Amino acid sequence: MASHLRFRLRDETRARHDRLDGRIAPLFKDLAGYKTYLLGAWRARSALEALIFSEASPVGPWLIPASAGRMAADLLDLDLAPEACAPGWTGPTPDAAGLWGVGYVLAGSALGATHLRAWARRLSLTESFAAQHLAHQADCAALWPAFVDALDAAQLTPAEAARCVAGADLAFAAFEACLAAPVDA
Repeated sequence: MASHLRFRLRDETRARHDRLDGRIAPLFKDLAGYKTYLLGAWRARSALEALIFSEASPVGPWLIPASAGRMAADLLDLDLAPEACAPGWTGPTPDAAGLWGVGYVLAGSALGATHLRAWARRLSLTESFAAQHLAHQADCAALWPAFVDALDAAQLTPAEAARCVAGADLAFAAFEACLAAPVDA
């Protein structure tokens, strides 16, 4: 079933993905909420990108839009200094199969960014001010087909596929935990 791993990931992480979407959507109602979103997403994304862009990762960095640096710049636009913020998420380090799952979440976030970018514009946040990470991710949504093709080509064993799903769950959990952390931490 390796050729259908993308669908297994979608199906087995749907509840967690929906819960995260439900947590993010209300944060785009005002600037205070957006700051909560941005800081939480930066905390998670910076930690997860460190994993996915490591030498141990089988996921090619050309398949995932690097966004943590742009998020840090967006934080500075809003007078939030990233280095003064509480540290990002820390959790278990997944193996190579699990990193495919982490990659699935990070690559897929580019698709979600197309919606978030429109919501940010309603708050007067743009690619020039406080939402450059969303513009970049949305512009990278075209990488999604290449990512899922690479995922399917990885031909993970059933045990590796289970660890891949666990890696995706871990990434969603990281975003949930970081979005729940206080902004002024």
